Amino acid sequence: MSVSLSFLSISSLVSVAAEIVAAVGILGLAIALIVAIRRVIAQDGYGHRAAPRGIEDWSANGLPSRPYGV
Repeated sequence: MSVSLSFLSISSLVSVAAEIVAAVGILGLAIALIVAIRRVIAQDGYGHRAAPRGIEDWSANGLPSRPYGV
């Protein structure tokens, strides 16, 4: 009977180890997916803010970018 008890304890340890390996694998896949999504967004350009526009004067239909008094 002690042989069957030791077998059960070994099988339960193997089961726990398999669950831990599966959990670590799922966590690794989730992290890899997040990294891949961030890279795609960064390469696409939508993940970055646009560069500030220059401070050069412009005009549209004869109206200046700055008030006339400045």
